[in-house]
Amino acid sequence: MSLIVYNGWLLRDFWPRGLAWRPAQVDIAQLTTWQLVPETFEELMRWATVKHFKNIREVSRQNQLLYRHLLSDGECKTAVAMCMYGFVKDLDLRQLGNWNGYIFPSVPLQMMLIIVRDSDGASRALQSLTLHSCGYVDPFEVQCRMYTHIQRLVNTQINGIDPGDRVLPPEAQLNTHRRVFVRPLANQRAGNEPRIAADSDICPIPSDMQTAWALNSPLVVYRVMAESEIVAGNYYDVHKGDFVEVVVTFDIV
Repeated sequence: MSLIVYNGWLLRDFWPRGLAWRPAQVDIAQLTTWQLVPETFEELMRWATVKHFKNIREVSRQNQLLYRHLLSDGECKTAVAMCMYGFVKDLDLRQLGNWNGYIFPSVPLQMMLIIVRDSDGASRALQSLTLHSCGYVDPFEVQCRMYTHIQRLVNTQINGIDPGDRVLPPEAQLNTHRRVFVRPLANQRAGNEPRIAADSDICPIPSDMQTAWALNSPLVVYRVMAESEIVAGNYYDVHKGDFVEVVVTFDIV
């Protein structure tokens, strides 16, 4: 199971179907239109846009979600940032790598990878991919297209298969030069928070993986503060000894 955090909200089922997960005690009939979560991600993209908080006090929530019917401006600059990370054992910012690429014509894509090794070398390596894209097309068209590419990319890297059962088009092929290592979900604790058994190990031998690693360049960690403004920021709120399932964060900025 994968999870998606959208603008600070944890949504079940990373893929579009089942995105509108709600607690059993919530009566949908009692909710107003703006409180409903669309059934698919595509519907969400047609419904909503995100606006930056002008007076921000909590750094972890810098944007607010606005539904389109509340907006008078039908045209806007659209951008999307996505982070994906796996098993967390340790966080060492000295072992990082970065590069640039493109996801489709005229739309810039920035990819960043973070690799974390534990005391055993790399048997519990963390590999994280961050994507950034923007454009001036119809609101959220870029995000919808990018989301489709990301969905297939993640599926291919984690499961080893393309859900479309065919070769990805050139604009959807993201050459990461690394493989995303994941672990099966072993158990769950109170609150249904995913937990992974510390003794499970399905990764290849560390020495076999190291040949594919390139860790010579530092990774620029940033966050978007406002339109066209990017500043350095802290990375994930994870700590040594944390155990997490594969998680995807997805923010419209």
